Amino acid sequence: MKKRKAISPIIATVLLIAVAVAIGVLVSTWITKWTLETTESASTSACAASTIYDLSDTEYNTSSKILKTIVTNKGSQEIYNFSLEVANDTHVIRDIYPMEGYQVSYTDKLKTQQSAILKFNLTDKFSGNFQYIKIFNKACPDVTKRLSGDKIIVVS
Repeated sequence: MKKRKAISPIIATVLLIAVAVAIGVLVSTWITKWTLETTESASTSACAASTIYDLSDTEYNTSSKILKTIVTNKGSQEIYNFSLEVANDTHVIRDIYPMEGYQVSYTDKLKTQQSAILKFNLTDKFSGNFQYIKIFNKACPDVTKRLSGDKIIVVS
């Protein structure tokens, strides 16, 4: 009978240390990812709770192809950098930014109870009837304001 040798104590120790380090790296990665996701969702929730805005006097001029709306900040979060999404019966067009002179920038944020006129040039971007418009803001991108097409006044 041939006698087998057991694994050397040094090799066993090295293997145990390697396994322990690998498990430590996995647990550390998981905890880091979980912490980031939890923090991100808490930040988004706080932002969404304090970001409220309304649209009024929204009208579309068919001659000039300009959509005008008044945005009023009703929340405690200062809002800025608006963009528009517009949909007709067949297309959805995103990332339309206000015309120059009608933007609300990061340096000139819309404070609580302040209003601003936003004008969007829809030339070459839109035709047909409005299904809806949606206004986005950069202060809290998860909060949008949607207006159905029947609420938009069309003038020529």
